[in-house]
Amino acid sequence: LRNFGPVSAELLYFFGIRSADEVLNADPYKLFMNLQEFSTSPLSRNYLRAILGAQQDRHFADVTIDESRLS
Repeated sequence: LRNFGPVSAELLYFFGIRSADEVLNADPYKLFMNLQEFSTSPLSRNYLRAILGAQQDRHFADVTIDESRLS
């Protein structure tokens, strides 16, 4: 997946995500919030940008977060 390195992929794997399609077809905000609850350390917003970027085939730094979806 674009924007995902080994550490990010490992978190997805431990969360139960086994394929790129699962990430690409997920609601990015719900996935991020679920991962945040599951993670032992806080995830930065860049992780959400990575998910969005993978879904849009864009670099994570070029993605805008809809802050209203995080509340």
